[in-house]
Amino acid sequence: MIYASFREAPLSPLAVLLHALEKSRERGGLADRIRTSAWRMAPKLKLSASVPGTGTGAGAEIDLTRLKGEPPTNLLLHMDDLLGRVARTRRPTILLLDEVQELARSRSNASLVAALRTSLDKRGDGLRAVFTGSSRAGLAAMFSNREAPFFHFATPIDLPALGRPFVDHLVAVFRSRTAVQPELSRSAGCRAG
Repeated sequence: MIYASFREAPLSPLAVLLHALEKSRERGGLADRIRTSAWRMAPKLKLSASVPGTGTGAGAEIDLTRLKGEPPTNLLLHMDDLLGRVARTRRPTILLLDEVQELARSRSNASLVAALRTSLDKRGDGLRAVFTGSSRAGLAAMFSNREAPFFHFATPIDLPALGRPFVDHLVAVFRSRTAVQPELSRSAGCRAG
């Protein structure tokens, strides 16, 4: 399973997804770790040119980690490549995309959403996507807009609210693993939920 929360960096959703995919590959072999390290070491692109006959030059540097707006095509292709590498046909990889409604907040995410939809379509046998979010309206907008790439892509499932037995279980686990004073009470747990 691969988890990515778009709430982590709402202005850089592609960076969030690439980070989650790269981290999932770190457990791989030596070649995967070298590739991941090389990707992290090169977040900047340097361009330079020399003026003929003068020995002087000019240059510019672009920080790829700070790109805003529509992502470059090469990074979308990199995302597609990573999704292809994590897809497994025998036991499909679960891609859990949390707070996915954040992608619908900005038009500059349209190419990312379209590329993600295409990548998931191509790998339907090796990837399973689970979309979650804290805004029902935002999720509905993402999957019910006729012009949106994810139109009718997912089946919504309303889960019931977890009741007191679940809160009691969490409070008991919290108490058994921590020595925080004052102790967490059932009523505080219910208010937090």
